[in-house]
Amino acid sequence: MITVLSSLYRISSSNSRALRVGVLADAGSIPQLFLSIFEDIAKCNFARLEVVVRMQGPAASRRAGVLFRLYDRWDRMRANAAADPFAPAEAADAFGAARRIDAEVSADGEIGSDALEAIRAADLDVLLLVSCRDIRGRIVQIPRHGVWAYRFADGPERDGALALFWQVRYARPFTRVALCVLGDAGKNDRVLCEGVFGGAPAGNISWRAGRARPGWACTSFVIQKLFELHSCGAVRSSEPPSRNAPAAHGRNPSNTEMIAWLAPKIAGKVARRLVTGARAEHWRMAIRVGEQRLLRSGVPDTSGFRWISSPPGHLYADPFLIRREGQIWLFYEHYEYAARRAVIDCAAVLPDGALSEARVALRRNYHLSFPQVFEYGGEIFMVPETGGNRTVELYRAVHFPHEWKLEKILASNLWAVDTAIWHDGEFWWFFSTLKESRAEGTMLFLFFSRELTGEWKSHPANPICADVRTVRGAGPIFRQDGRLLRPSQDGSVRYGYRLNFQEITTLNPEEYCEQALLTLDPTTWEGLVGLHTYSQCAGAEAIDGCTLATAAETGGYTSAVIAPKNVEAAALI
Repeated sequence: MITVLSSLYRISSSNSRALRVGVLADAGSIPQLFLSIFEDIAKCNFARLEVVVRMQGPAASRRAGVLFRLYDRWDRMRANAAADPFAPAEAADAFGAARRIDAEVSADGEIGSDALEAIRAADLDVLLLVSCRDIRGRIVQIPRHGVWAYRFADGPERDGALALFWQVRYARPFTRVALCVLGDAGKNDRVLCEGVFGGAPAGNISWRAGRARPGWACTSFVIQKLFELHSCGAVRSSEPPSRNAPAAHGRNPSNTEMIAWLAPKIAGKVARRLVTGARAEHWRMAIRVGEQRLLRSGVPDTSGFRWISSPPGHLYADPFLIRREGQIWLFYEHYEYAARRAVIDCAAVLPDGALSEARVALRRNYHLSFPQVFEYGGEIFMVPETGGNRTVELYRAVHFPHEWKLEKILASNLWAVDTAIWHDGEFWWFFSTLKESRAEGTMLFLFFSRELTGEWKSHPANPICADVRTVRGAGPIFRQDGRLLRPSQDGSVRYGYRLNFQEITTLNPEEYCEQALLTLDPTTWEGLVGLHTYSQCAGAEAIDGCTLATAAETGGYTSAVIAPKNVEAAALI
């Protein structure tokens, strides 16, 4: 059963000996996100937890101002501790039978000599630091593959949970998290694995809510790199682009800084309660017929799109085009607010860009969206998003376009969204965004098979993307002007914020590379606050966009009702 991303890395086929792993932890509790990491190690077939080094001694002391202490207490009382990756947890059971070593640590992060010799005798491959202490000195040279540690956030104060407070304080739309190998004297760290993850919804003032997504999303990094080490005998690493300096253990905010942050936030919340006419995010589609192409020139050509309205209480999104026997057809997500679920509709595209009367093409008892339709071997197939059922499903048209049969469940027991398919004549390529359910952190995985219905093989470069700004698919992969293009959506500011086009430069069973080609901002069209799908076929293009709609337009739907600025979209869309 694949339920979390780390499950993809728990079984190694290599005959190499099991890796010997140690842990550097403070005596007492540890952040609970590390319990998931220890579970991965316990369940994998290639690594064992051998030693736990319990650190004691002076740690950096940061006196908090009274306002921050009050804020921290308020935030702790209202937070769900089980959902907070940095909530303290007792780790004794997770450590199992691993040998304990007590270590005195100096104020500058040096491990005592007696403990160093005991650690050296343990003959470790990797030592994992699960503390906010800045450990340096001789310890980093002892494990064969170094001391590994997480680094959270960017900027001068970028380490540990407190650094993620500053991400919330400054309303940064995304957070960078890296798993590093520690270098000497606080310098020369190398990045083993890195991701860019979304934070809390805009307007959030909860520190614990803001750190949930990046905290949980990165838990697969350790098992991923241990898997690589066991399978290949080494791990890839890179220099941090601009962070090759001692990590500052984030200071506490002053009373003045807390007032400057919270006063406008509280005033804004009160004002919004008094303002009528709140609006909700609402998606709609546009079609352009003819031979124009959005990417044909250096400047995107957005003229001539015809926007299609939906009836109150409904929205249309995720448009996919296909040409069949001279007729252009549009398949799309038809979402009903009251039901909180969508079906796949289909309509013919008329010569002026209008649609014929739409009919339901596919309905299930779970949410459907992102209906990629394609032709192969004279037949028409569709792979809609069925993440709500934890499957990737392939359908074949029995009577096109309105009658479909489930041909095969391509993948199951994983939360996959927006799967895009490309066939290069030799391999079928499946670009699938997998979600980490505890915080909806996402990573883009690439699978391939020689047959459309064959077993998926995981690409060795997986995950091929872990950046919230490009990780999620935004339409079918297509070739234009000699370039192979992957549409992606930027989910940093909000769900479906901007539309990107990535050029795939290398695609084979051993390597994958892509580069940014173009980003399309929603302000390209007046009144839009988001873009997240693009599709084309001979003679037509389709796109969707998000507007801020009144309750009348949404049929009175209120669960995503928002103030006029910066909101998070409904998660199902």
